[in-house]
Amino acid sequence: MVQNAMSATEFYILKYLWSRETPATFSEIMTHFNEEEKKEWKKQTVNTFLTRLAQKGFLNIDKSGKRAIYIPSVSRKKYYEDYAQQIIEDSYEGSLKLKEISYINSFAIAAGELKHGTIALMEEETLVFALATQDFLYEKMVSNVEEIKARGARVVAIAKEGRTEIEQVADEVIYIPPCMDEVSPVLAVIPLQIFAYYVAKERGCNIDKPKNLAKSVTVE
Repeated sequence: MVQNAMSATEFYILKYLWSRETPATFSEIMTHFNEEEKKEWKKQTVNTFLTRLAQKGFLNIDKSGKRAIYIPSVSRKKYYEDYAQQIIEDSYEGSLKLKEISYINSFAIAAGELKHGTIALMEEETLVFALATQDFLYEKMVSNVEEIKARGARVVAIAKEGRTEIEQVADEVIYIPPCMDEVSPVLAVIPLQIFAYYVAKERGCNIDKPKNLAKSVTVE
């Protein structure tokens, strides 16, 4: 579901619909944004955003009554669970690339799983990449980095420009341009891949032809 990325405005509207205890009519949506939030949006503009949300699978439009009502088709909880999975897969890609081309063992975990055994592996000079690119989890990630640093590990954080608080706890910070959380995995994976490239180069590995790998799987 997260793959059908929304624009910032579409996400803004969806968050309002999530905040309601009951489905919203078009009139209620217009009243909220124009009178309460002073947006001065035109009806056609709002209708376009709602239609796009429905087309992307985030919204159901019930037209069975006298007035159409708008109901989120994905809950806030489910949306963020899917998004968290996307971030984990992004981390896996960075870890996998390091193993594939530099032959150094590494692994990726969700930050929420840190205390389930992984933190016991932290020691002096352990190198950790921390992806602090999700606004709604930023403070928790900073706290996780503090836990890691307290055990002597070295931390390279990846964060959005402007989120400088993490500089106080990380050894190094790589910044990506400001963007919606849904887009951040596309940007965050780039420095991870570049890091893997230069590590492999320093080790004298054949980056273009990693050993024991094939472009396609020919046997099961």
